[in-house]
Amino acid sequence: MFDLWRRPTAAEYHDVIRAVLAQLQLPAGLEDAMELQDYDTPMRLSHDAGVALVGGEVGTPITSIGGVAFFGPVLNEIPRGDQAVDVFEGARLLAGFPQFYELKRTRTRPPVFT
Repeated sequence: MFDLWRRPTAAEYHDVIRAVLAQLQLPAGLEDAMELQDYDTPMRLSHDAGVALVGGEVGTPITSIGGVAFFGPVLNEIPRGDQAVDVFEGARLLAGFPQFYELKRTRTRPPVFT
């Protein structure tokens, strides 16, 4: 839905949340949670716990496999089926190599949300 490389407006976020809740047949009232502060502290604590595993020089997502944590993977599209297994196995193999620290490349197209 966000086809431009910019931060969506609050109204656009609400539009997407409404559409997704309807598509997933979830209660429409869940949309209100995005404006509440009730979840801010648990979310920050969870984020801080993840960052503590990997170090303060990274952001999210953080993956922890077998006691090894790293930033990523950042995927432009959600893998499915065997492809998802392959992606996870690749991350698991990298996590198993003690000298692995980082992979990165420039994003050349916007994310695909299908």
